[in-house]
Amino acid sequence: MPVLALFGSYDPEHPRLRVLIEAWRARGGTIVECHAPLWPDDRAGLPSGGLLRWIFPWLGTQWRLWRQRKILREADAVLVPYPGHFDMPLARHLAWRYEKQLAFDPFLSLYDTAVTDRGLYAPNTPQARLLRFIDRFSLRLADLILADTSPMAAYYAKLAALPPERFSVIPIGADNVFSPPPEGGCPAGFPPTSPARVHRTEAGDAIQVLFYGTMIPLHGITTILDAARQLQDAPIRFHLVGEGQVPLARMLAEHPLPNVHHTPSVPRAQLPALLTEADICLGVFGTSPKTARVVPHKVYEAAAMGKPIITADTPAMREAFDEAVALVPAGDATALATAIRELAVAPVRRQAMGVAAHKRFEQAFSLEAIGDRLTEALG
Repeated sequence: MPVLALFGSYDPEHPRLRVLIEAWRARGGTIVECHAPLWPDDRAGLPSGGLLRWIFPWLGTQWRLWRQRKILREADAVLVPYPGHFDMPLARHLAWRYEKQLAFDPFLSLYDTAVTDRGLYAPNTPQARLLRFIDRFSLRLADLILADTSPMAAYYAKLAALPPERFSVIPIGADNVFSPPPEGGCPAGFPPTSPARVHRTEAGDAIQVLFYGTMIPLHGITTILDAARQLQDAPIRFHLVGEGQVPLARMLAEHPLPNVHHTPSVPRAQLPALLTEADICLGVFGTSPKTARVVPHKVYEAAAMGKPIITADTPAMREAFDEAVALVPAGDATALATAIRELAVAPVRRQAMGVAAHKRFEQAFSLEAIGDRLTEALG
């Protein structure tokens, strides 16, 4: 059985990594780990307090990884998962030392996320230039770079001036907890007091529209709110779950919408419950260039559960799902409101869309399908 070594300061519970691990094992592979935690949470850009604050903790992490280096001897390939940009120099050295293929799964570009999408730094600031350098340097150290979509691979290739053959497209997918529940049943982890069930009870028989995420600009929260405002008189209720850079709670306090319910946070284990209760699921609607290159977790997860999905019309989304989801122009609240209204009164169409999305997921994004791609790339 092929042995894959995970190397770095990654978060073992990050959804992207969980899928990669499960997909590798689904195809008979074995995982070994050379791991030393560093990051306190999932972040893009420089750590809070600046880079200098993290030099000594980073050095300590690298020392702990060095002490575990012999684990790599038994591996057929080494993978540095997200967020592994700062782990790549040591990984490169050890991969050369033990004559192993080195793969890097950046998951995102630090520059693209912090500067282009979230606007945390202006493009010509020292922080932005540093993030761009870290992106380029870490990508160039890898023998193989994993990208979740073809547009993302093209972006990385241009950013680091690398040839296309250095990249392999491995979609994000979703793990097995996201699957259609038994007829008339609910998935595990769905207590009577869960936010999904409480919201459904409060909203009555209205059509339920679900969005969940970390409320970053990529998601296009203002577009969703504007669409909800246009649908205030319709029997349609929105459940928005999450908090983050976009101050959703404050926005709703200043401009209340009676058809919008906000839950600040929900344990990941309860996401299948939220999806089960939803009639329509929303993807992303931001207008930054990054939106055109990504297919987020929430879209794969909704597709895995056979839910009808509305999301922005982008090259990445067309490549992944094409006609299996409803596509609207990014940032167009009126188009989104129209698409929701039309689906709300068309139960047969909603069911057909859910079936199509689930079929597409099973064909291209199941653990087995991703495992095939991963083993081929690292074989």
